Amino acid sequence: MSGLVAAERLMRVVALLDAAGDPELAPVADGLRRYLMNAAEGARLDRELGLVGGPGSSPWWEQDRIGRRDAAIRRLAASFPGSASAKAAEVGREVRHYGAVCWARDRARGGPYPDSPRRRALFDIFTADPDPPSGMRQLY
Repeated sequence: MSGLVAAERLMRVVALLDAAGDPELAPVADGLRRYLMNAAEGARLDRELGLVGGPGSSPWWEQDRIGRRDAAIRRLAASFPGSASAKAAEVGREVRHYGAVCWARDRARGGPYPDSPRRRALFDIFTADPDPPSGMRQLY
C-alpha cells in the first residue's frame, strides 16, 4: 500500500469521525486533520494525536504500565491487615519472595499457580513491571 492510499484512508476516517458528531472523537479527527495538513512540514502523527507528552514526561504506554502495576500493588496491600506501613512491609516481602521463587514459573505457565487473589495480584505486578518496587519507602 502506498503512502498516498494510506493518507486517503485517513482522510475518509476524518470524515467519518466528523460525521459521527461524538465529542469524544472530535480530538482524534482534529489530530488526524492537523497531521494530514502538516505532514509535508514534518508533522508527526503521534504528536498531533496528543500521544507525546512534554519534555521529561513519560510516554503513554509507560504511564499505563505503571498504572496497572500500582493498581495491582494496591490490591495486594488491601489483602493484608494493619497500618499502611505494615501493609507496605508485607507487600515488599511478598514481592521479593514471588520474584525470587515463583515469577519465572508463573510467567512460563502464563498465569499464577495456584490461582488466588494474592498470587494473581503478584502475577499482575510482575507482568506490568518485571522489576517492581519492593522497598518500604517505595511501597509506602
